[in-house]
Amino acid sequence: MPKILLIVGMVLAIVVVCGLAGLRVIYVSTDAGVEPTSEQPAPECAVSSEALIAAKVSVYTDGHSYETSFLCKYATRKGSNGGTSTDAVVEVLPGKGDAAPSNRDTAFDDFARPPSVGQPRVEDDPRLRFGTQRKLYVTEYGKVTMLILYVRNGTTFFRVEYASSTKGFFSDSATPVDRMKPGLEAIAGDLDRRTRSGLATG
Repeated sequence: MPKILLIVGMVLAIVVVCGLAGLRVIYVSTDAGVEPTSEQPAPECAVSSEALIAAKVSVYTDGHSYETSFLCKYATRKGSNGGTSTDAVVEVLPGKGDAAPSNRDTAFDDFARPPSVGQPRVEDDPRLRFGTQRKLYVTEYGKVTMLILYVRNGTTFFRVEYASSTKGFFSDSATPVDRMKPGLEAIAGDLDRRTRSGLATG
């Protein structure tokens, strides 16, 4: 009888190990992200391919182009970043700073509102030197970490939203902020260079 129990126990252990190994194979072979598209972003909110690759959001997915607002959405290219999926939104508002004289001093604060999800906090990152005014919010909601950078550069306002989630063995988790900041800095740095050369404001 003890031998039978031992054999049954060994069989069950092998089944469990094989099952976990199978799950691991499925997990490793499942890449987050989206397939490339042929869509092109508006020049006013476009980000260089080098910066997008550094931020791991090299696929343009959607956007709009209006007289007073340009918006570009980017996402992780499938197969390029393992189980981490990241999305970026770049919004450019030319002339937003040309508010009525009575509102000019508060225009940026009115624009740079905290996100409505999670428990947002303001962080000061000295590596972000883009613009004459800036505010960086960090928040987590569900299994997602979100960074939102608001920037004022002259009369043009910018919003860069950068959100990321990482697949785990058993569940997803919010991507650590320290792993995300270099990507946000890459996008902000590219917008800064484009603004200085007169490209990001049209």
